[in-house]
Amino acid sequence: MFKIPFRYHAVLLSLLTLPFLAWAADPKAEHEAMKKEHAKAHADHDQLLSQVAKWKIEHRRALSTLALIQSKILEHEASLEELAEHAREHEDHIVHHDDEIHDHEKSGNDKDHAKLAETHKKLIAEHAKLMKAASTFEDDHESLMESLRKIGEGLNKKK
Repeated sequence: MFKIPFRYHAVLLSLLTLPFLAWAADPKAEHEAMKKEHAKAHADHDQLLSQVAKWKIEHRRALSTLALIQSKILEHEASLEELAEHAREHEDHIVHHDDEIHDHEKSGNDKDHAKLAETHKKLIAEHAKLMKAASTFEDDHESLMESLRKIGEGLNKKK
C-alpha cells in the first residue's frame, strides 16, 4: 500500500473536503447574500457621493468668500497707500511753508506775512481733514482686522 507522509495529511484532507463543502453550499443563497452586500455598498457610495458633492459646493462658496475677503484687504491696502500719500504731500507742504517762514523772517516784508498766514490756514485745514480721514480709517482698519482675527481663531480651534 502507498503511504502518504504525515505532513501532507492536512493538504490531502482539504483537497478531499473542499469539493464537498462547495457542493454543500447553496449557490442561490450565497448569490443573494452577495447581491445584498452589493446593494448596501451601492447605497453607501450614493450617500458618500452626495455628501462629497455638498462639501464641494461648500468649498466653492468658501473660496468665493475668501475672494471677497482678499478684495476687502486689497481695497483696504490701496486706501492705506492713499492715506500715506496724502500725509507725504501734507508733510511736503509744511516743509515748504517752513522754508517760506524762514525766508520771510530774513526779509521782514509785511505783504509776505499775510500770504504766509493765509497759507498756514490752508495747511491747518488740510491737516484737520487728513487727521479726520485717518481717524475714520483707523476705525475701519480695526473693524476689518477684528473680523479677520475672529475668522482665524475659528479656523485654529481644536476639535
